[in-house]
Amino acid sequence: MGDVAGDDNETEIRLKEMKRIRLTIKEVAAATGLSKQTIRRLANDGTIPCLRGKNKYRLFNPSVVTFLRERYIKERVAQKVTSSLKQELAEIQKKLEKLCNAQLPLDDQVQGLTEDQCLKRA
Repeated sequence: MGDVAGDDNETEIRLKEMKRIRLTIKEVAAATGLSKQTIRRLANDGTIPCLRGKNKYRLFNPSVVTFLRERYIKERVAQKVTSSLKQELAEIQKKLEKLCNAQLPLDDQVQGLTEDQCLKRA
């Protein structure tokens, strides 16, 4: 029983410390760009620490925001950049294919012309 009381006291002390500087799930979501659902999932699986206030709301230390930004936001930005670059590359490839296809008939025509005829066309 002594351990349980000790745990309760420790939890109460941690809760008091977090009350001095605490963030709600809404504030963490706004600061990181992650959804509240994602933050709940990360808190539930123990990836990020949180305590519950008397009203049962999750309370987060501001260091959680830094952690989430470093871990998830950088990853998300990298994915967006990669996706954007893939789209741009696909567009460039389509344009190159169009240019190559447009050149083929012209090349076929030029092959049948003499050098003088080619110079006149240029």
